[in-house]
Amino acid sequence: MLFVARAPVQTLAGRRAQSSRIARDIWAGTPYHRPAFGFDRASPLGPDAEVGEQVPGMKAWLKQMKLEEHLGAANAWCDEMGAAVMAEVLESLDDLAKALPLEVGEVVKKRGRVAYSLLERMGEVVPQTDVVVQMNEGSTGIGNEFRGRSVLKDRKTQKVEGEVAS
Repeated sequence: MLFVARAPVQTLAGRRAQSSRIARDIWAGTPYHRPAFGFDRASPLGPDAEVGEQVPGMKAWLKQMKLEEHLGAANAWCDEMGAAVMAEVLESLDDLAKALPLEVGEVVKKRGRVAYSLLERMGEVVPQTDVVVQMNEGSTGIGNEFRGRSVLKDRKTQKVEGEVAS
């Protein structure tokens, strides 16, 4: 028995497929990988607050508990207390509950942490860490934008005009 090998016949479709696999020239200084067009870099501080909310995620959190009509009171409390991220709001949940009407405050105390945990797991809220922005010496703080908690030094360790405060 005699086997005869047959040479492959190249078709036009075969040439096109082969030409698409050929490496293309890359000019010097041109990056090989180009980022996708139209996507901005994500902020390291997480998403900004939506229109009408003081703290990012507050509107979704209240909506999860069906309390979205109390967004104004919650925003006023956040502005008064200086809360900038939801972690600070959840830390002071009892104080927020006192600032809201009695029935609403009870709902916030009972379901607040669970509702936020559910929103995190579903991906509707991005967890944000507390951020401290350092000011330079001599800076008045005008024009600086603070996001997150600013922790002050313990008063016991501060020196006051040559005396050690106790």
